[in-house]
Order: sequence, then C-alpha cells, then structure tokens
Amino acid sequence: MTAAVFTIMKYTGKDSAFGTPVSSIGLKRIDQAVPAVYGNPIIPGDDTTDVNTYTVYRPDEDDAIAYSYESIFKLKLDSPPANQLSNIRIFPKTAKPDDPNLPEIFIGCSQGFTRPTNSVSAVASNNIWDYTEEDPFLITVGGESGQDVDENADVINYNATAHDLGTGNLIYMNNERQIDIPIVEGNTYTIINQAITLLYIKIYDVNDVLVTDPDVVYSTIIGGETVTITASPTLLASYPDGFKYGSADDVNAGSTISWLDLTEDPIETVKYKVEVRYTSNRDRAFYLNDERRPRINLRENKLYEFTNISGDVAPIRFLNNDTSLIANKESEIIVDGITVRDGGTVNEVVTIDPKAVKIAGMQILSYQTGTQTDYGNGITNINTALVGNYNVNTVGAGTANPLAAGETDFIYLQVKVSGESTVGQLVPEISIEYDES
Repeated sequence: MTAAVFTIMKYTGKDSAFGTPVSSIGLKRIDQAVPAVYGNPIIPGDDTTDVNTYTVYRPDEDDAIAYSYESIFKLKLDSPPANQLSNIRIFPKTAKPDDPNLPEIFIGCSQGFTRPTNSVSAVASNNIWDYTEEDPFLITVGGESGQDVDENADVINYNATAHDLGTGNLIYMNNERQIDIPIVEGNTYTIINQAITLLYIKIYDVNDVLVTDPDVVYSTIIGGETVTITASPTLLASYPDGFKYGSADDVNAGSTISWLDLTEDPIETVKYKVEVRYTSNRDRAFYLNDERRPRINLRENKLYEFTNISGDVAPIRFLNNDTSLIANKESEIIVDGITVRDGGTVNEVVTIDPKAVKIAGMQILSYQTGTQTDYGNGITNINTALVGNYNVNTVGAGTANPLAAGETDFIYLQVKVSGESTVGQLVPEISIEYDES
C-alpha cells in the first residue's frame, strides 16, 4: 500500500485563489508574535517590527474580548494511497490544561472561503478542547465528514481487518471500525477476512445465535476466509430483523447487518436554511446553511427542504440545466417532484423529492433565483456510496469518487482572548489523522 502524502495549504488573501504551502499552522503568543514571511514552506521570520499587526493583545478591561484573525488552511493530497482515504480528523494531543483563564481556541470547516476576519468567526465555532482522539473533530470533503454510510448503498464487497484498541480485537470493514453493513434484497455480499490469524468472522442473528442458512456460506481462500451472504427473499423472510457479524469468540467484536428497503418512502429530510447575503466582494448570493453558493448533491430516498427567509426578494427555484444564471424561463424550472409553500415570501419553503423528480423524467442540475443573476450553483444527483467516506483521492486516480477534489474543505482556526485570559503559549499540539484503504 502506498502511503498518502498531504501538503498544508494556508490561505491569507481576499479569495481562495492564493494558497501557500506551509510546514505548520500556528497561532502566535497573545503577548508577542513574529510575522511570517512567504516561502515554500513559510518560515517564521526574525523581524518583529510588525508585531502590532500580528499580535492579539489581551484587552485592558477584564470583560472585554479580542479575536485573532482566522487562520484558514486546507489539506491537499499530493500522493494518493493505494485506493482512497477517509475519516480525516483533528484533535489535541494532550489534555486541556487546568487553567480557568485559558484563552479559547475554535475550529470549523467550510466548503466556501471568506476573507479572514478578526471578528467572531462564523465558521470556527467549535472549541478545540471539546475533541479527543476517541471523539475527534471531523474534517469535511465536499461538505461530507465521511462518517455515514449512504442509504443508497451499492457496496457489496468488504475487506475485513482487526485491530486491538486495548479491549480485544475489533472488526474493521473497509478500514472503518464496526460499521453497520446495509444489504438490499437481490444482492450478494462478500466479506473477505484478512485477519485470519487473529479471528474468524461469523454471522449471528439479533439474539446472538449463530446463523446456519444455505444463503450464508463460509469458504477458505489463500491467506484468509470469505463469508458470502446472498440476500434472497428466503433469507429476508427468515431474518427480517437483520443480523450481527462478529468473531467466533465474541459476537460484540463486530456490528450489525441491516436490511435496507430502497422502495420505501424517504427515510431522512435534509434541511437547508436559505438567505441572500453580501459576499466579500459586495456581490449578493444565496447562502445555504451559512455556506456561500455551495454545490449540493441530491440523493434518492431523501427529501430536501429549503426554508428561504429571503424568498420575498429572491425566490429559490430549481432548473433542468446548469448553464442558466437566472430562473426566468418556465421551460427551465422543474415543478414535478417539487412543492413550494408561501412562494415569494419570507416564509417560502421548497421541498424536493428527487425520486419523484426522476420518475417524472426530469433531473435537477442547478438552483437560481428569478430576480437576479448568478445567485446559485450547480447540483449533482449521485447515489453512489463509498462506505464511511466521501474520500480524498487525486482527481481521476484510483476508484473515482464523485466528490473528490484532491483536497479537504477549508479549515478555520480562531483564538478568543478576554481581559482575564492567561498570556503566553496557548495553542496545543494537534494530531491530524486519517484512514487509508
């Protein structure tokens, strides 16, 4: 397996076009700081003449607050792993210091870039000390954190490994620990056990009883074992509540195997708050859940609800193409599978059922308003699922990921200092980890 290699790209300009490779991301002392100079990588300089520009001073008043400028960076993949990587995460290496006056450090992730501000960050809103190795901050790629298995799962092959975190061996499927495996009637699923020297994988019913059924077959291969599950109507009738997978010695070493009915009504409603705001360039645009003009993906078996509080000035509509910059042609606006409540008002709510849109022979490719041009962006309709991940890989390499951009979303850091804050070094050493497959 080829190990992945990341470069840290820091963004300091007014837009996302200028990213500089750096060796680290640091927030300087709150009582003194050294400006950085451009380079490859950036190296701290010795010139302190601009210290006032780069320092976040502790306010004189106890109840006053000061914020650092946001530090904004991405992780860009230079060399891909053998296949793909997922579950990119950050957490402090050490426990939080026992200091009630410790300045606060916030982290956040966003698909969009906004000019760094020294007012309270709209993105870096999560206290970094709330995260640990066991419960890390998840870095997104294309807006996805990579923790959920898509409900339209078409993954049918799983490579099983085992790792001991101190409590005995646990089963990992495609490098994700103890995930639920969704199965759909009519498919055949294969688990290749690559940890044969550590454990044997067995299938149990929900009452922890070993399953002996002709549709669950164990076979031996060189260097491992294979478990094949044929998701037949007979197997569904015999085990309607699903299964568990575990080891021969411990049913709890694994997780669940759940039946998934893709014909049932949408199982989840994805909600977006929509409003019109000024961008950093003083242009106006749609912001969806505080993201500027994000490119979104609509999946079948989900509903999408858009609550547009700017509907009186910019009703949001969905188009059958991604080239029109304004929704002002009846022939381009899709209505099948879409309902609009209180249209054109501050209470406008638009609901989309992608499955109904598809049945009507349509496909949504963008969203815009009919009052101004270029408020929105494109829309994809991708139902492919990669287990546990909307992975980072190099564009066009390996297993193509529909959301791959070869880099993570923007990561924001900001420090909040009060008049009572302790001065000195305050940024913890952090770990950045990810899973490879």
